[in-house]
Amino acid sequence: LCQSLYLMLSLLFSAAVALEVEVLTDWNFSEITKIDTEGPMTQHWFIKFYAPWCGHCKSMAEDWKSLAAAFDKTAKVRIGEVDCTIHKTVCTDYGVRGYPTLLYFNSHDGPSIPYKGKPRQLDSFLAFVAEQTG
Repeated sequence: LCQSLYLMLSLLFSAAVALEVEVLTDWNFSEITKIDTEGPMTQHWFIKFYAPWCGHCKSMAEDWKSLAAAFDKTAKVRIGEVDCTIHKTVCTDYGVRGYPTLLYFNSHDGPSIPYKGKPRQLDSFLAFVAEQTG
């Protein structure tokens, strides 16, 4: 019984982890995303650069989480976010000047593609990702 319970909890935990937005920082950004590195970038990234106090960021937060839930960690596209009030270096490196800034990366050394769609809602995000992935 204990072994079955442990297995069930492990599966639930791993499923929950796979559906979360990847929290990116000044320290882990390049390592996790492989953007701006020499190695191969195996996945595309759609990243929200935000400030916790930003009203627009707060209003889209649930849709961003739902977007992450649409893709698991093995999918072609990963969903991430950077808190620019803490991780200023990476935000400066990518020219973030307003919040939220949503950038799509499909190559480790190519330019990012800004999301300029309105509204900032799940269906629009999904359509944008589908357009980028062809």
